[in-house]
Amino acid sequence: MGFRKHNLGIKIQTVTGHRNGVSGEGFHLVAFTFTAADQEGGETTSLLATVFEAHKHVAVIDPTDVESKWRGDQFEDELRAATQRWEDNLPVNL
Repeated sequence: MGFRKHNLGIKIQTVTGHRNGVSGEGFHLVAFTFTAADQEGGETTSLLATVFEAHKHVAVIDPTDVESKWRGDQFEDELRAATQRWEDNLPVNL
């Protein structure tokens, strides 16, 4: 049985690009909020993602609760779209 994506309610707050030293892989940091449409009460959580160039290389954390578990693959499409908009100098927080 495969995983089911949440009905995503994410809002991008900021996107920044970073280099990882002289020869390390670059990455983007994305701050965003998430509200699962299938959650009762619609609680919103502030999250931070590290998005590397390679697909399936996305890490998501809650900076206020680093022991919580979040699946980067559930957010990857939306996060990559935001980083591409940032690279294209377009607004990312639509």
